[in-house]
Amino acid sequence: MRVGNYRVTFSVENGAVAIMLVCGFAIGEKLMTNRETITISRAECDALVAQNAELEDYVAAPKADDGSRIPHPVALAIIRGDSPLSAFRSYRRLTLRGLSQATGLAPSYISEIERGVKPGSVSALARLADALDTTIDALAIESAE
Repeated sequence: MRVGNYRVTFSVENGAVAIMLVCGFAIGEKLMTNRETITISRAECDALVAQNAELEDYVAAPKADDGSRIPHPVALAIIRGDSPLSAFRSYRRLTLRGLSQATGLAPSYISEIERGVKPGSVSALARLADALDTTIDALAIESAE
């Protein structure tokens, strides 16, 4: 099993769990170094296993993203009232001019879409979504008003 960058092996003896660590690892107040073995309670073992599962999920989430996941900073900006296009553009650190160069759309047209003056054609939204590494659906959601 892996916990972060550390490989951990378990064995059970007389109801206690022995853990072999291949790299250094801190558990509570004890600092483990290469090739040491300790005995911990079942509760501590369960906590380590649960922490490992959470870390694996955290690492796997971005890899599994199909583009439909909205990053937290983007979601917060939309909740505050920014348009999804503006929120994604800011998140990707693109200026209107930079997004214009990436999409071939005029900066003024992108600005009009951001401000809700124009809805934007499906073709334009597809180009914007591609340049912002997201989906058309994510750009088409309504901001909180």
